[in-house]
Amino acid sequence: MLTARDRLKLWTLATIGFTFLVFVLASVLVVITESWTQLWTIPALYLAFIGSICLYCKI
Repeated sequence: MLTARDRLKLWTLATIGFTFLVFVLASVLVVITESWTQLWTIPALYLAFIGSICLYCKI
């Protein structure tokens, strides 16, 4: 049986994985389309990714 702490760790890992996937897809999209107006999404996703890792380390 999973405890609340284990479930929180699993959700955080899922968030890290999802954010990383979106980060990679956004980077590829910017490079392929050469639409540099969308470049602001990359630092925002990077910060979300780092924030998710920090949250996981604190748990």
